[in-house]
Amino acid sequence: MAYESGGIISATDYNNLLNGTNKFNKTWSTGSGDAGYGQTAVTTKSAGDTVTATEWASLINKLNIVRTHQTGAGTGVSAVVSGDLIQYQIGVSGGVDLAYTNRLAFNAQGTTSTDAGTSHNPNDADGIATLTYDRTITFSSGDAARYFFNAGGEINFDLTAGANTGGTSRGAQILSLITAVGGIQDFRAVDNGGRTGTGETETTNDLTIGYYDLTTSFQTISRVDESGAAYTPYTADYVYVQVKSNGAQGANGDTGNVITFRVGLVLAATGAGSFNDSANVTFTTKMNWTYPETASGLSNTWGTPTRA
Repeated sequence: MAYESGGIISATDYNNLLNGTNKFNKTWSTGSGDAGYGQTAVTTKSAGDTVTATEWASLINKLNIVRTHQTGAGTGVSAVVSGDLIQYQIGVSGGVDLAYTNRLAFNAQGTTSTDAGTSHNPNDADGIATLTYDRTITFSSGDAARYFFNAGGEINFDLTAGANTGGTSRGAQILSLITAVGGIQDFRAVDNGGRTGTGETETTNDLTIGYYDLTTSFQTISRVDESGAAYTPYTADYVYVQVKSNGAQGANGDTGNVITFRVGLVLAATGAGSFNDSANVTFTTKMNWTYPETASGLSNTWGTPTRA
């Protein structure tokens, strides 16, 4: 009998809830691409086997963990106990479907790993240059990165302007541009929150780039240009933040286990000869991230990434 009201659950019905198209194990376990939290898969039954109360209760409990992670509340279905008859419960089949549909949703997040910061000292004597500075976050595998983002992990890349060591107008402008970018907030599975700073001329603020949009080529999330009022003649100067990965590392739809953020400082030629001031400044980058939560009952399958 098919899994329906009044019906008894067969091994086939149970297995379809687990491994049918976009069903429970795809969300709960390895999955592929943006589906999968990396938890231990629920084992299917052989044809003709009985689904025990213990097995049914385990599935319901795991489903409630997923829905609590996603929404803050379970399905409303309580696990059966030994001796109960295993029958149709609409909250289970509906909950399995909702779990997949809302697979990237999360009600809460875990702890934040805060970077002490890396100081950079751009110092270009000619005043015409493109200077780049890279920071990376590395996961143990492509799947570990997938589980991190699928379960609600995020990266926050921060920029802080330091000192105008050279004391030039161009140095002051570059620091102003760094402050205007501010960093990239809430870099998640399929999007980001854009720059955290304000001011100057925003040329690019692409909120559509997330982990699953990464390629092995840099893509620009934020670019801020000099507004033209304060630091003439350096109106062609700008600062940008780009991101890329090292490419797929496994067979389950990851886009890489090493994510690189790049800060670029572009000191353009002015055509004014002696006005091509150098930029001798300091600024700091921080590669911070927030882990997925585990209070709902999810296990940490994403590990502890490293920064450089």
